[in-house]
Amino acid sequence: MTVKILVEFNCITFKIFHGDILEGVVYEIKKEDYKYVPGESPIFMNEKMSRIEKDIVVRFIVVGATYVEAEKEFQAVGSLESACLGHISQNVVWISVIYSPSL
Repeated sequence: MTVKILVEFNCITFKIFHGDILEGVVYEIKKEDYKYVPGESPIFMNEKMSRIEKDIVVRFIVVGATYVEAEKEFQAVGSLESACLGHISQNVVWISVIYSPSL
């Protein structure tokens, strides 16, 4: 016999903190040195020719985060200004290195 019970609970499964390195999809850019470049596929570009487009995946560092109770979601502000941050190519191959001092 199968018994189904409806339960309601609250839990935190993931909390964002300042300094966390995360990956996410770009949907809005609020950086003064990036300028909007219109076209068939609009982009944002800075003087160093760094391109950020809507809907691409980027690795970023969290500089601020808050929980919006009305929307039941975390909202974070991130930065790309550090080593190994920015656009993530879909063709990246990850290599794991295991360090063992006994070898």
